Amino acid sequence: MSNKLKKIAFEKFKDENTKRTFIIGEIMSDFIIIETALNEIITTLYVKEYMKRPFGIHFISDEQFSFALRKNIVIQTLRFISLPNQNIPEKEINKLEDELNKLCRLRNLIAHSKIYVCDIEMQEKVGLFDSKKGEIFDIEKKYQEFNLLFNSAMAKLNPILHVIRDLSKKMEKMYKKYDGMPRKDIIRDLTDK
Repeated sequence: MSNKLKKIAFEKFKDENTKRTFIIGEIMSDFIIIETALNEIITTLYVKEYMKRPFGIHFISDEQFSFALRKNIVIQTLRFISLPNQNIPEKEINKLEDELNKLCRLRNLIAHSKIYVCDIEMQEKVGLFDSKKGEIFDIEKKYQEFNLLFNSAMAKLNPILHVIRDLSKKMEKMYKKYDGMPRKDIIRDLTDK
């Protein structure tokens, strides 16, 4: 390969790496937003206010508390609870779960792929190499796919977050009202209305 072609190859590699670095940064930032929304749903429903910080530090931040675990807790919670005035059909829960799974796969694909430089003389495109499939892919197309999924998932998660916060406040009031009361009195109070 001539020096001129080597220089062209290096410039293409450098341009692709700059683009890849920017896209990876964007995807990682957006993925953190998704994880934060899932964390918020989990802690709002399952952790008392004074325990949220220690729970976040000692459990949610632990490397074993994976995205898959967060997603599963939230999806199972949505299937279990009936959200007031916002019953989420099973089909929508399944769609959210599918979108979250795809977001995770795309994040991993883009974050862990290698830059691929092919024969410059043939003017083939520089791309990213997916070692699992043995294929070269266009990072910009994957980035667009990620953005569509991200926007769709956040459009579902934001209203859920608001409903969960309201539900949590109602549950907290109920806990305070019935704290220390004998079970039979709680049942009578709830059924007399």
